[in-house]
Amino acid sequence: DTTFGSVCVDSGAGESVCPIEAFPSYKTVKTAKTGTTYRAVGGHKLHNVGEIRPHSKSGGVADSMAFQATTDVQKPLAAASKIAGKGNRIVLEADGGYIENKKSGKKIPLTIKNGVYMMEMLVVPFPGPTK
Repeated sequence: DTTFGSVCVDSGAGESVCPIEAFPSYKTVKTAKTGTTYRAVGGHKLHNVGEIRPHSKSGGVADSMAFQATTDVQKPLAAASKIAGKGNRIVLEADGGYIENKKSGKKIPLTIKNGVYMMEMLVVPFPGPTK
């Protein structure tokens, strides 16, 4: 089954993070970042327990995104710096915005919910599409 959800696009985050149970059909994989501790805006520590890379569609664009799994966050946060670092521009406007791949021109719409920019994701269950 596919699952639909919103991911906050966070310009203050250095890493994309998610709760361990955010994408239940995907396994948490150990990487070089496993065991790393991050500090959240409020000052509390986030402990990296591995990486989850769900396959999804956002605005009709299929992709996968790496999230650092932690027991210390309540919802997935996508680091704007990681999104931009993959060849995208992020446009934020008063009524929403979009993420645009600079090479293909494909756009993923952003909405505003409770004052933050959100990207809707349709998560494809594991194993997801092959690349």
